[in-house]
Formats: sequence, C-alpha cells, structure tokens
Amino acid sequence: MSMSNLIVFNAGGATTGFKQVPIPLIKGELQYEGLKAKKDIWVSSTIVKKHFPVRKKLFETFSYYNVTDEMLDKITPFKVLENVTNQFIHYQGDQFKQVIQRSTFHLCPRGFGRTSFRLYESVQLGTIPIYIWDDVNWIPYGNLMERLGIVIHISQIEDLFDILNSLSEDELKFKFEQIKKFKHWFTYLGITNYILKVIKRLPPDIILKQNIESKYLALY
Repeated sequence: MSMSNLIVFNAGGATTGFKQVPIPLIKGELQYEGLKAKKDIWVSSTIVKKHFPVRKKLFETFSYYNVTDEMLDKITPFKVLENVTNQFIHYQGDQFKQVIQRSTFHLCPRGFGRTSFRLYESVQLGTIPIYIWDDVNWIPYGNLMERLGIVIHISQIEDLFDILNSLSEDELKFKFEQIKKFKHWFTYLGITNYILKVIKRLPPDIILKQNIESKYLALY
C-alpha cells in the first residue's frame, strides 16, 4: 500500500511513513470546580510515570517536594520558592487539577510518546505549560505553544529555572492572555475545527509532495 496519499492527524508523535500533522493530545476537557484560581504555586508536577528518559532526567536534575492531599491547604509557603531555589512540588493523586490550576507553571515533559497529556490539560486549566522534548518537538499549531508556554529541549534542562525566573510580569501576563484567547483550540470541538480547516486548505497535489508546508498548518 502506498502511503504517499495518506495524511495522519497525529496526537502522539509517531513520525514514520505517513505525512503527519500534529494535533493536541487530549482525553477530556478539564475544568476545576473548586477554589477560584490563585497562583500560589510557582512550579509543579503531577506526572505519574517518571521512568521515561526525559522525565527521569528532570527528576534527577532538580530537587522536588512531594505533596500529599493533606498538605494542599498548607501549600502557600511554596510561593516563596519563586526566584529562590531550583525546586518544584510534585503531587500524585485525585486533586491534580487543583494543583495544576494553582500553579504558575506546570511541568509537562514528554512521556512514552513525544508529547504529554499534561501539556494540554495545563492549558485547559489556565496554567503555563513547560514542554520538554528530546528527539522531535511534537507540538501543534505552529509557534502557538511557545507564545503561551515554555518549550525547551532536554539539553537546556539545567537552565530551566533561570528561564522561568527571567520572565517579567508583562511576559507572564501575555502568556496567560494567550492561554485564555486560544483555549478553544485545546477542546474536542476546537481540534475538530482545526482538522477541517487543514483539509480544506490542502492543495490537490499534496499527495505528490513529501511534506506538508507549514503555511497549511497555521490556525488562521
């Protein structure tokens, strides 16, 4: 079977064979119905499987503080960690949505695939995602993720907190505004609309080309 006339809208990041179009990796549309969002956590992690290479490197590079359900109401002092130490809080449990929404930044290193569910869940919950990749930067929508989040290669991981602490209040405000503005594109309806947009844009001779030009993959 010839694969030259097949286009795959791919959320996971496999790159062999077909023409690939990255789309967000989501398994729901998260909303946190608890406390009104207060950004009292500087950097957090809620990933479960830490043995994948990029994630393992992250946890080996920085110190972190394990937080339990009982500690969530006493977490305010961790705001002090901003600009002071290269440390993040790590939580595993049912209240992960609360932790993400209360964070300014949320760590979203790639897992088994080239992306992470947490990358898009962070956007859904109004938090700046930190995407860490290694071999292929697998994110959708052109440079949108760089505007609303932080995107770094694994080779830059030791510079992560310097990058975060160097951001001005205006830069943080801009990222939160971008998250609010483009949140729709990280829902099932938004992703479906994007797929239809791309299909309608593609020229008839796309099957003759090796790759899809970036101009066909933009949101607008």
